[in-house]
Amino acid sequence: MRGRIFFKLLLAFGIVLLSATLVLDLSIRHFWRESLTGEIERSLTVSSRQLAAVFDASSARQPQDAVALAGLTKQHSAIAGARVTVIDRSGKVLADSESDPVTMGNHAGRPEFVAALAGGTGRAKRRSETIGTEFLYVAVPISTGAVRLAYPLRQIESAEKELRKQLVLASSFAFLISILLAAIMARLMSQRLQILVAFADRIAAGDYSAKVADRSNDELTHVALQLQATADRLQQSFSEMEGVEKIRRDFIANVSHELRTPLTSIRGFAETLLDETSLTAEQRSFLEVITKHTARMSRLTDDLLALARVESGEENFVRENITAGDILADAQGALAALAAANSQTIVVEEIAPRAVRADPDAIHRVFTNLIENAVRNSKPDSFIRIGAREVEDGIQFYVRDAGTGIAPEHLSRVFERFYRVDPSRSADSGGTGLGLAIVKHIVLAHGGTIHVTSELGQGSTFFFVVPVAGQI
Repeated sequence: MRGRIFFKLLLAFGIVLLSATLVLDLSIRHFWRESLTGEIERSLTVSSRQLAAVFDASSARQPQDAVALAGLTKQHSAIAGARVTVIDRSGKVLADSESDPVTMGNHAGRPEFVAALAGGTGRAKRRSETIGTEFLYVAVPISTGAVRLAYPLRQIESAEKELRKQLVLASSFAFLISILLAAIMARLMSQRLQILVAFADRIAAGDYSAKVADRSNDELTHVALQLQATADRLQQSFSEMEGVEKIRRDFIANVSHELRTPLTSIRGFAETLLDETSLTAEQRSFLEVITKHTARMSRLTDDLLALARVESGEENFVRENITAGDILADAQGALAALAAANSQTIVVEEIAPRAVRADPDAIHRVFTNLIENAVRNSKPDSFIRIGAREVEDGIQFYVRDAGTGIAPEHLSRVFERFYRVDPSRSADSGGTGLGLAIVKHIVLAHGGTIHVTSELGQGSTFFFVVPVAGQI
């Protein structure tokens, strides 16, 4: 987790820095090229006007022949550092500092020449047909036509390449330094996020006493403080809930304990009276109802006490190593008669070879409850199948029936106390509604898990896992 966060942050920082470096590099080179080109253009304009004044002055004193014009263009080309061309009004080249005018075409259509003949300053940028190099052209009018200066842009390109080289070196160095600083920042932020993740994991695991220390003053600190405040509120709430739950368990346990003696006495007196031969049919019926309901109340108080002890951890389970085969054989033998009374058969389908670490009486109670439920919910002449198989986290035991099944909306609640899928049938069968709740807490107390799968009309299968010997 820490590595993933760090590299994600570092990648994000790297992308931002690289993008910024590229944009800055392009911007600087574009600005530098435009600035240099503008400066050269202004310099050429000034030089062109100065040269035009010289040509006009020379022409006014005496007409210039081709040789004199050629010498003059070469002389001023060296002074201006640019190519000089003299063009008459028809577009014919009279002289050029670098080429023979005879070999040069007519320039009447060149945009800079057209602008100069119109009385302005002509400017253009293109590749020279004569030399094959890209030039920046500036032309101004003279009395006989126009004088034009041309600056080769390859010199700008050479300078730009050198500038690009220097920028790449400087940018690379700055990028490496920035990446180093970004890595340090990403590591610090990753560590802070990891602390928050570990804190959240402890809260999710139920450790509400967890604390987080973050002395910074930013958004992450705000998140940490909010998480801490939430954890404190949860801890307080759960402490209050645990206190209420303990009071409830103690109350149920005390009430159940106090009811056991009077219920036993009432049931004993009712059964004694039933032995009397002088009772009328109506009296006998009343006594039978009393006996039936006191028996049910006794089972309810016994189950309430058992559930309270298991939930509170007060139940003292005596764990020992016991094989899955012995557990299944004990359950089959103890409950075979109950199944046979309903014309049903308990079948052991599979046996895991390993042993589990468990309280035999507690696991027997789990099987007793599950098989009794299977007997009640299955039709006569059917099979109740039990078994055990090895799974990743222990030995998985199961009880499978071919009964009526459980509707999907009830599956998540069957292990709640007093929850009945069919209240009328459960009450008539003498159930207390606590059996599966007791089963669940016994399994959980052994470090296991329990769940049920079912399909209406096809039956149900209850699975519970107990860790193998040596795992707990």
